[in-house]
Amino acid sequence: MRAWRVVRVLLPLLIVLVVVAGAVAVLTARPDQQGAKRNVERAWAPLSNDLAHHYLLLTAADQKVLGLSGPVRELADEVRTALDQWKAAAARKSLDAEVRAANALEAAGRRLVATARVSDRVNGDPATKRTVDAFAGDTVSGDRVRAFNDAVRKYARERRGPIRSAVASFLGNHDIPAFEPAPA
Repeated sequence: MRAWRVVRVLLPLLIVLVVVAGAVAVLTARPDQQGAKRNVERAWAPLSNDLAHHYLLLTAADQKVLGLSGPVRELADEVRTALDQWKAAAARKSLDAEVRAANALEAAGRRLVATARVSDRVNGDPATKRTVDAFAGDTVSGDRVRAFNDAVRKYARERRGPIRSAVASFLGNHDIPAFEPAPA
C-alpha cells in the first residue's frame, strides 16, 4: 500500500515536470529557429531573383534544343520537366521545395550544357549554340550563394539536437538544403 501511495504522488509530479520541460524547450528553441529561418528566407530572396533570370536563359536554350533530335533532345525534356517543378515550387512558396527543385534544375542544366557542347547537331546550328553558351556563361552571384548557404547552416544548427529537432518537427520547421549552383 505504501508503494501505491508513493506512485500516486510521484506520477502526477513526473507528468507535470515533463510538461513543464517540454514547454520550456519549445519556448526557448522556437525564437531561435524562427529567426534562423527568417534569415534563410531573406538570403534566398535575392538569390531567387538571380535564378529567375538564369532560368530564363536556360528556358531559351532548352527551347532551341527541343527542336533537335537525339540524346540532347532527351535532356531538353528533362530540363523542361525540372523547370516546371521549379516554377510550381516557387508558386507554392515552399522554400525547401524551391531549393530542391533549383538544385535538380542546376544538375539538369549542367548535363544539357555538357551534352550540347559535344553534340554535332547543336554545334551545327549557330543560334542554338549561342543560346546554350549564353546560359552556360551566366552565373549566379557567388556572394549570394555563400550568404544563403551560411544561413542554411545556421538554421540547421538551430534544428540539431534531440530536443531542438523534436521542437523543429513539432513546429513544422523542415530541413532546407543548401543551394548547389552549376560551376562556371
